[in-house]
Amino acid sequence: MTLPKLVRDLVPTHIIDDGRVPVVSIASTRDQHIELLRAKVNEEFQEFLDDPCLEEAGDCYEVLRALFELHGMTMAEVTAAADVKERKCGGFYEGIILEAVSEGGPIDVAIAGQEDAFEDEIDLHKTYGGD
Repeated sequence: MTLPKLVRDLVPTHIIDDGRVPVVSIASTRDQHIELLRAKVNEEFQEFLDDPCLEEAGDCYEVLRALFELHGMTMAEVTAAADVKERKCGGFYEGIILEAVSEGGPIDVAIAGQEDAFEDEIDLHKTYGGD
């Protein structure tokens, strides 16, 4: 473990309960707190990528929740915004990789290695409302 680092609010209490003495400080400004959370996001998401489990997912969630709160957002608001965007643009569940974009009319949609997956042509401009 590399110190100093941002820890959960009850970690110093757990250290004391374990018979040890924590040396702590508190982020002195909102900006410092945000910077510490930004570093913590990287740490926690790397830990989740290394070991995708509920405990690590919970750590990621908690860091994001704190970061959103410091920016005046609630998880309910963020979830609602994500739901709106998913309805409009979809999620990240199908593993779609955008390889290129061409100008013009309808194109054949092909997925590398799955060229037969789509039989119909689509007009991406029309489908996405010209955006």
